[in-house]
Formats: sequence, C-alpha cells, structure tokens
Amino acid sequence: ADWLVGLFAPPGSYTFKEGYYSKQSLMMNAAYEPVPLSQQANVASGSAGLIVSPMAQLVNVGVESVPQPLSAASASPVTWAFEGQAHGALEAVNGQYFYKPPVLESSLVFNSDANTLVPALSKASAASPVKLDVVTATSAGQKGVCHFLNLLAQPTHYFKMVDVDGALQLQLFSVDLDGREHRSSESETRWHVLAGNAQIAQNGTITLDPDDPSPYTVIWAQHIHDFAWLWGIVVVPMPMMAMESVIKLFTPR
Repeated sequence: ADWLVGLFAPPGSYTFKEGYYSKQSLMMNAAYEPVPLSQQANVASGSAGLIVSPMAQLVNVGVESVPQPLSAASASPVTWAFEGQAHGALEAVNGQYFYKPPVLESSLVFNSDANTLVPALSKASAASPVKLDVVTATSAGQKGVCHFLNLLAQPTHYFKMVDVDGALQLQLFSVDLDGREHRSSESETRWHVLAGNAQIAQNGTITLDPDDPSPYTVIWAQHIHDFAWLWGIVVVPMPMMAMESVIKLFTPR
C-alpha cells in the first residue's frame, strides 16, 4: 500500500484507498485516489519538465474501461494531447481532463497449448498484448508525459530483480499448470523498452542514461513462442528510487 504508488506516479500524488484479494483471478488488487496538486509536496521527478500525474500507469482494458484523471502541477493553462498513435481517448468534464482506455476487443482468444498458469493470449487474435498511449501536457513552455500501458490480458510472466556487479538485472519467470516455477533463459527472451531512455541488455541488465536519465523505465519482456503471447511488463522506478530499494520491492518476503 505504501510503496506501490512509486511504481506508476510521483510519491505523494496518490493515496491508498482499499485493497482485496481476488480468488477468481488469483491477484491482489489495490485502489488509489489522486491527491490534489495543491496538497502535494514538491517532489522532483528525476528529469526536468512539467510534473504530471500519473507518470506511468498499467491499465487493465475491460468492456467498460474506467477513465483515468489527468493532472499537472502548473499555474498556467495546460493543453493535453496524444503523442503518436492513440488507442484510447481524451475527455474533458467541467475542466478536468481524463484519459479513457480503449474497450476490450471481442475477438480475443487464448492459446490452450501454452503451459502457463495464467492463460496466454493467442497471437492470431492480437498484434500485441499491450497498447501504449503517450499523453502529453504542455504549459508555459514546459512539457510532461504520461504513459498509459493498456493490457489486453494478464501477463503470463513476472520478474525478479538482482544486483549483478552494481547493475540491476531483470529475470523473467512463469508458473506452469502444475505450479512449478520456470525462469526464461537469455535465448528464450526478448526485451523491449516501452518508455524511458534506459537500455536493457540481452541478459536483462538495465543501464540508465548517464546524463539525463528518465525517472522510470517501462520494460516489456517476451518469452519467445510461435502462437501465444508469453510476456511480462513492469515499471522500474529508477532513479526515482535507489537500486537496493527497487530490488526489495520485487523480492518476496
């Protein structure tokens, strides 16, 4: 409840509201509500520019997608717009802007041959399991960016993180139908940086930009499969947080 906000928004911009465990999806769920900008502490984002909320957010796409409120710390008027291709939409209600995720595609089907505990989306029904929308805020010559990562299905894989010679390494794991854990090898894994200016090597090691690192990096990893999307996605909050703290967040207790 305390640290989760740091994975998708500046610290202090959201407060924990409620949480529950879903036996049907085998997932923990947490609800947060935004803190008015007038009440937020002045927290550095790790990069120059307009501070916006949310900075990065994973959105589960549903039949009725819930609009996400947008806010920017500026005394001047703010202009909201999409950068590049848009999958969702921007809506204004009484001067408050919202990002509305795309609706769930009815043609999605799952692949029964993939041996993962979480059902795997079929590649024949979706070009990608995640749709990225980049929303920009501009005000008084400054610019802020929100990354919305719309998940068409639940990721089949998850991450563990370790310190390798002073660098953060991501390791991709999954659980099969018999409850056994498997780590994807380097040859089975493809890494993608969806947001941020860090780089990731084939062994999962992240290298931050030495001059002006983005405050976080969104990593999408694929376990190579011909017919099913076997994948994981994560927001790595570095350098917003120290590497040791990030590793603790992803270490089972």
